[in-house]
Amino acid sequence: MNSGVFEMKTFLLHCFFSRTARRTLSHLCVWILLGRVLVAGCSAAELRAENPVDMAAWAGWKGAAPNSEKAFHFVVLSDRTGGHVPGEWERAIEEVNLLEPDFVICVGDLIEGYTQDEKTLNQQWDEFEGMTAKLRAPFFYCPGNHDVGAKSSPAENLSLQTYLRRHGVDGKSYYSFDYRDCHFIVLDSVTAEGDAGFAEEQCAWLKKDVARAASARHVFVFWHYPLGENKKLWPPLRDILPQGKTTIFNGHWHNLAFQNTDGFPTYALACTAASKANASDVHEDGKFRMYARVAVDGGQPVVALVPLHEIEPASFAVHAYELQKLSEWQQKNLPPLCAEGGEIVLHPVNGLKEPADMTLSWKAEGWTVKPASLKLSLEGGATGEARFVFKPAQRDPAPPKLAASYIAHKNHFQAEQKIVLWKNAVLGNIKRVKPDGRLDEWAPVPPVKIGGVRQIFEGEKNADGSKPASGEFRAAVSGSNLAIAVDVQDDEVGGDGDFWINDGIELFWDLRKRGDRNGKHGPGTGQFCIQALDGDGVPSKMAWITGGTKQPSVPADVKAYCHRTAKGYVLEALIPLADMGCQVNPADGDDIGLEVVLDDLHGSGPDAIHFRMSIGGGQPWVDTGAYSRFRCRKGNGDASQK
Repeated sequence: MNSGVFEMKTFLLHCFFSRTARRTLSHLCVWILLGRVLVAGCSAAELRAENPVDMAAWAGWKGAAPNSEKAFHFVVLSDRTGGHVPGEWERAIEEVNLLEPDFVICVGDLIEGYTQDEKTLNQQWDEFEGMTAKLRAPFFYCPGNHDVGAKSSPAENLSLQTYLRRHGVDGKSYYSFDYRDCHFIVLDSVTAEGDAGFAEEQCAWLKKDVARAASARHVFVFWHYPLGENKKLWPPLRDILPQGKTTIFNGHWHNLAFQNTDGFPTYALACTAASKANASDVHEDGKFRMYARVAVDGGQPVVALVPLHEIEPASFAVHAYELQKLSEWQQKNLPPLCAEGGEIVLHPVNGLKEPADMTLSWKAEGWTVKPASLKLSLEGGATGEARFVFKPAQRDPAPPKLAASYIAHKNHFQAEQKIVLWKNAVLGNIKRVKPDGRLDEWAPVPPVKIGGVRQIFEGEKNADGSKPASGEFRAAVSGSNLAIAVDVQDDEVGGDGDFWINDGIELFWDLRKRGDRNGKHGPGTGQFCIQALDGDGVPSKMAWITGGTKQPSVPADVKAYCHRTAKGYVLEALIPLADMGCQVNPADGDDIGLEVVLDDLHGSGPDAIHFRMSIGGGQPWVDTGAYSRFRCRKGNGDASQK
C-alpha cells in the first residue's frame, strides 16, 4: 500500500475513533450491520446492489426516496446566437459532457441566420454542427427565429427550408419522442407565429400526438418564443397539453424567467452562449449564461439551473494546486525593505504550462508606494519583473504587505505576505569596552530604537493596557570582539523560566559575506539570549545558539553584565567574533546583520502578558533577511581617541 494513502487512512481512523463514546457507537453500528448481513447469508465483503432501492436496504442513511431504475437526466441548452460569444458554446459542450446526461435538447437560436444566401446558411450550420459533434450524448434540435428566419411563408423561407433539409424530422420542424415513460415534444413557435396555416397544421398534429402519449408519466415541451410572445400559439396549446404533468422550456429572451400560467410551469432560460443582456454576470438578475439540468424519476422532474463555467473537470483540482505554486516566489523570495525606503524588484515565476494573470498590490500604511498596484500577464514558464519604490510617510511605519492575486485556467488564488523591514545602522569602533552596565564609552555611537514593532507574544487575552518596555541598542567593534549595549526602560523587571518569555534580550546575528546571506540560518548566524536581573551582576541565565542549533553552554570568553537603573536596566556584553562564526572583517567597513528582540514580562502565572519588541520585525529565529545592517564608518566611535 502506498505509504501516503496508509497514513491518511490511519489519520482518518484515528479521528473517527478518538473518543470512547464514538468508538463504542461505531462498533455497535458495525455489529448491527454485520448481523443483518449474516442473517441474509453473506459476508461484509459481499455487500452489493444492482439499483438504488437495493442499496438503501443496507446504506447508513437510506434517504427518503431512493432513485428508481428508470431515473434519468437530460440537459437543456438555450440560445447561442443573437450575438454569439466565441468559445462559449464549446465551453457548454465540455461542461455537459462532464455531467454525462442521457441526452441534450435545445430551445433554438443556434446560428446567426437572417440571410437569404444559401452558402452562408450552410457554412453557419457546418460550423455549429462541428462544435456540437463533440457532445457525447444525443442532441435534439429546436428551431429559433435565427434558425428558421422571420415570420414568413414556409415556402418562401430559405432559412426554414435549409433547416428542414438538415434537421427536420419526416420533413417537419416539429416532432416528438418517448423515453422512460416520459413524452418529449419539440414545436416550431417561430413559423407558427408567422403562418396561420402552419399553426393549425402543427396543432392538429399535436392533438393526435398527445392523445397517443396519454399514458406518459410526464410531458416535456420545448419551443423558442416564451409564452408572452405566443399570443396566437398559446391558447390552443393550453387546451391540448395535459395539465398537471407538463413542463415547458423556452428561450429567446436571454434573460431567466419562470411563470406558472394556467397551471403549466414554464422556464424561459437565459442564453447559453449569446452576448445580449449579459453585461452582468450576477446570477440573481437572470442575466447570465447558463443551461438547465433536469433529473426525472417516477415521472417527477427536478430542474437545476447551472451557470456556465461552474462545472469543472477533475483537472481543475490539479490546476488549482499548481496555481498555488505561483506564490512560492513571494513566500520564499520577497526581499526585505530598508526602513528608510528604497526600491523593491520582484521577479514572479509562472511555473504553470499555461498563461497566468497576476495582480500585485501593496497594503502599506505609513508609506507611499509607486505604483501601488501592478498587473502582469505571464506565459507558461515565464519570469516577470515588477518594480516598486517606497518612501516612508511617517515615523516608524509598519511593514508593508504584498497582496497578490493569481488567475490561471479560470482558477483564482490569493496570497498575502508581510515584508520585513531592516534598518541601516552605525557599527561603532571602540578600542576598549568594559561590560559593567555603564554607558560612558558608548557616547559616540548613535543608538537604534527598539520597540517600533510590538506584539503580544503570549497572554493576549489578559491584555490590560499595560505599557510594554522600550529600549535603545548600540553595537561596536572592540578589537576582535563585538560589543553590545542595550538600555531598557521597564517598570517591572524579573521573571523566571525560558529566556524568550521573561525580561531580557535576544541578540541575533548574520556575520556571513553579503552574497552568502540567503535568509536561512547556517554557519555564521546565531542567537545570544540574556535574562535581566532585578539587581546588578553577571546574568545567571544565558543561552547560546549557532546555525539554528542550541549549544550546551555559552562560550567561556563571552562577558556580560546587567545593571539596574531607576527606569529599568542596562545589559552590556563583549562577544568574541570568532565564537560567533564571523566570516567578514566589520572593522574594515563590511556590514553585518544584527537584530535585537526585547522580551518584557508583565505579571506572573496564568495572567502573565509577554510582549516582544524588536528593531526590524519579522521572525528573526527563522529568517535572517530582516536583520538591520550595521556598518563601521570613518571617524565613528572611539571615545578614547576624542
